[in-house]
Amino acid sequence: DEKVILSAWKYLDSKQYEKTLNSSLVLMSCTIHLDGKKQAVQFEESKGEPKILQKIIERLQDMKEADLRKNLKVTLINIAELPEGFLKITHELSDKLDLLDEVLGPRCVKALHNLLPKLTDYQDPLRIDQATVKKHSRYVKSLAYIMKTYKDEAA
Repeated sequence: DEKVILSAWKYLDSKQYEKTLNSSLVLMSCTIHLDGKKQAVQFEESKGEPKILQKIIERLQDMKEADLRKNLKVTLINIAELPEGFLKITHELSDKLDLLDEVLGPRCVKALHNLLPKLTDYQDPLRIDQATVKKHSRYVKSLAYIMKTYKDEAA
């Protein structure tokens, strides 16, 4: 019943490097356990956005320090062991191709595929409205990027 993650993630925004580093260490350690993974995935703001995952990804994007980047990547990888976490992380990274590749690599292909709607979801699969196409194009672009990047390994 401990809520360590719900307190620790707020320090990722600290201007002091030591506090940010310590926060990343706490997050990395706590997400080894199932409860920690669930806290990180299930904490959402009123809009239903996975705020903790978004903050970890935001900091991973703008941090250059190797030790902090490593802690944040390991935190995401820990959280990705939870199926719901893997899908949410893949969604959040799907418009950040280099980071998607750096954190999940080719393992994200199945999750990207699962984020796409099935043809049976449409009344008329030959007439898909542009809003739906635009909404899901990020997953198609991510799939194309990952497949192109790893095509030699798949052969």
